[in-house]
Amino acid sequence: MVRQSIESAPALVAACALVVVGCYGPEPIVPAAAVVVAGSSGASSNGSAPSGGVAALLSYCNEHDVGSPPGGAPSLIDTICSATAEPVLADGAAELRLTVTDHDERLPAMGTLTFPEELRGQVQGAPVISVAGQYMLDATVSVPEQTADGYSFTVTFGPSAMLFANDRTRLSLRAAFDFGCEAGSRLVHAGTELRLCGGAAAPVTWSGPGETCVVCYEVQPASPVTPDTEAAHR
Repeated sequence: MVRQSIESAPALVAACALVVVGCYGPEPIVPAAAVVVAGSSGASSNGSAPSGGVAALLSYCNEHDVGSPPGGAPSLIDTICSATAEPVLADGAAELRLTVTDHDERLPAMGTLTFPEELRGQVQGAPVISVAGQYMLDATVSVPEQTADGYSFTVTFGPSAMLFANDRTRLSLRAAFDFGCEAGSRLVHAGTELRLCGGAAAPVTWSGPGETCVVCYEVQPASPVTPDTEAAHR
């Protein structure tokens, strides 16, 4: 199920898909770079209107850190093995990542799951990967396949999935697996929140903890004031 919220942003009104943690507006836009995206009759390097056409759109982008990765492996082992209730919530015990296919976020995304090197020898059996949270995006996760570095999987989005870039869709993936301890095994749930970033002048990507999220917006430049336009508004 997806909950949708509408909020304004420069030069557009965008929708926000709520997945697990809520609906967030964009980070403050810092016009670090202005890139001409399109014009009806060519484009100019300074964003002014091409001859005989309308003013070209400009894309303003900024980037921000998604967040820091969870704590180190030694403390995780102690946390998992000393737990008295299951499942043990240990987000740093597994890392999940998604890659957008062919620059199209609606195509099945390729995923990877890796364990910290210090934990790999104590993971028992294959993990189960799912979309987590109270508000779940319309998505299906394939059965993971083992690789040299961990596991690979795909996430296929259904027709009702509302995917909005510019850090407006957040997807929480969870890996469930058994972890061996001296006193017996523990069922562990390790989650990773991913954000759908990019848009306009930046490629669309899924970004996770420790990575950078780029947010871009297209802006229509103001028309220059001329004697004709000034007279028309009197």
